[in-house]
Amino acid sequence: MMLGMKHCFFPVCLLLMLTGCAPEPLVRSEDSATGPVDQIAALIEQQRYDSALAALQDGLEREQDPSERARLRLDAAELLLAAGQTQSARSALETLHDGLFARTDRARLALARAELALLEGDAANAGWLLSQVREDVPPQLTARLETLEALLRGGDENPAREALQSLERSLVQGDFEPELALALLIEFPVATLEALHATHGGQPALAPWLDLAQTARRFLLDAEQLPAALATWQQRHPAAGYSAAEAEEWLTAWRQLQKQPMRVAALLPSPDSSLARPGGALRDGLISAWSRQPENQRHELLFFYLDDRPGAAVDAWFSARAAGAELILGPLVRDQVDALLDLRDVSVPVLLLNQPSERHLLSNFPGLAHAFALTPDEEAEIVAARALVDGHRRALVLRQDSDWGDRVARTFAETFTLGGGRIVRDMRYSPNQVDHSILLEVLLGLDRSRERSNALQRLIGAPLTSEPAPRTDADMIFLASRAEDARAIRPQLKFFGAEAMPVLATSHVLAGAPNPRRDHDLEQVLLPLAPWFLDQSESGLWRQHAETLYPGLDNPTLSRLFALGADSLALLPWLNILRSDPALQMAALTGRLRLDNDGMVERDLPFVRLVDGRPVLQ
Repeated sequence: MMLGMKHCFFPVCLLLMLTGCAPEPLVRSEDSATGPVDQIAALIEQQRYDSALAALQDGLEREQDPSERARLRLDAAELLLAAGQTQSARSALETLHDGLFARTDRARLALARAELALLEGDAANAGWLLSQVREDVPPQLTARLETLEALLRGGDENPAREALQSLERSLVQGDFEPELALALLIEFPVATLEALHATHGGQPALAPWLDLAQTARRFLLDAEQLPAALATWQQRHPAAGYSAAEAEEWLTAWRQLQKQPMRVAALLPSPDSSLARPGGALRDGLISAWSRQPENQRHELLFFYLDDRPGAAVDAWFSARAAGAELILGPLVRDQVDALLDLRDVSVPVLLLNQPSERHLLSNFPGLAHAFALTPDEEAEIVAARALVDGHRRALVLRQDSDWGDRVARTFAETFTLGGGRIVRDMRYSPNQVDHSILLEVLLGLDRSRERSNALQRLIGAPLTSEPAPRTDADMIFLASRAEDARAIRPQLKFFGAEAMPVLATSHVLAGAPNPRRDHDLEQVLLPLAPWFLDQSESGLWRQHAETLYPGLDNPTLSRLFALGADSLALLPWLNILRSDPALQMAALTGRLRLDNDGMVERDLPFVRLVDGRPVLQ
């Protein structure tokens, strides 16, 4: 039975006002961002929440003063609340109590608890908390108190609450159908559904359906994980009388009913362009994805080919608009991306296939410009975050001596240090050399170990038998190199006694999908890898089939661009919903995709460890 399948996006006023639609959603105390809080704030701003929590933990471990530890928790909780991260904020607040603080920070704690209650839909508790602090709030927190009270007064106009009340009435009146829960709730952001579930999930009649809505929304755009998630939901609520298969069928129909752009223009490099081969790989990926769509859902694709002039994209954009394009893909060249954004024309949405030179340029198309690119910088950030989560704090960096190597290493170092890590040593190697013995001895501190041994021999006047040992002040190595270099460097690290030191890298140390015969020298290297390059995944099977149809996909760069083209087409129907829900992710060939507040597509990637040249998911 299909109920309530209309296309609309509920305006979640309260949640949006609290979770960062404006740069400063609430007024914070002026002295609350010192020390490690600066790192935490920067990581939260980048939506690197795992790294932010790691930085918090690191700060707590370093701080010995109980009152300062409590204040650090409070600072972090406020920042997490501003970002809408209710569960993490609740965890930070749980161990805090009034006795840990002086007057100003006691008021901050009460206001933070009230804000959390508002985010979780508990208006009664929020009102009580605000009433307790109202008469004793310091002047610098008055604006924040007034903001929270205004939000509390406006809470009566809450679509999520109205949907919940409709669900409750249906359950009481006896005319409830399971699909009604999905129809009422599926379009709310994950954070809103989590708040509803946290507040009302204790009611036996509501619990299964709030849990279902939350599960369905979280995996809405993940066809591979959705069936398992729904099956787990069914196991949690066996008496609900509704099967995972029925829920999946309803969600499939809901997705098919969503409005899609019917005419899409692609602005790609021409066959005469200097980027003809990358442009051809993008085009092939678009066509491959288009051919896999049901015939009644296929877009009409219009191709506009560009020369290398920056203005060529502007000319093609006007032509595409005149041809009735409802959405534009491209261009690929950064200068052309910047030229297009300089138009400041918002009449046709655009999904750019490269990042602009300055992120703020996307605001020229407010709400309508999105950018999707597969950059090494992004992977370096992901690796740095994983290193911090794994407990690494002191890194050696070995980078290729090139602009590419500098870019990757710099991004890793910036993210790693923001999260509380330290770069112990950073060295460049020449890609024109095969033997890196001298450099690696210096990187690993073997030269100093040998010097210490020689000094001791001179001191005692007798020969000593000793082997130089790698330095102990580092706990990992980040390798910013390409495939051929990495295959030469990793065995040399092992030769110099660094076999036990974890080595992390970007996927560029592989020449595409892992190959046991080619990559056995990369033993134990940990790296992020797109599903497209995992042979046993559905994405990997698509790649292997595409390699038989499209020439050039043995080149890893062209293969990545093919996947980028296919994912770009798959993203189009979901740009608006992804932008309205930061927690929602779409499973794709190039990773799990989400949109940040600026309209940039960000990726989460699975990590693999190479064992005998084969990838083992971590």
